[in-house]
Amino acid sequence: MIITSLRSKIRVVFSLTLLLLGALFVFSIKYDHAMIEERNIAQEQAISHYLYTYYLKHGKID
Repeated sequence: MIITSLRSKIRVVFSLTLLLLGALFVFSIKYDHAMIEERNIAQEQAISHYLYTYYLKHGKID
């Protein structure tokens, strides 16, 4: 496939750029979702640890 006209070359470059930007957007959304999930797990573990320590110290949870 030989691209000879300038318009065709511009369309190819634009299409590839658009495709790469779309892929970057999708992967950034997936990465953000994974980071949020990881942070939620860490927060749940910290809360559970705090409540367990409080229960051991006071014998009840208010």
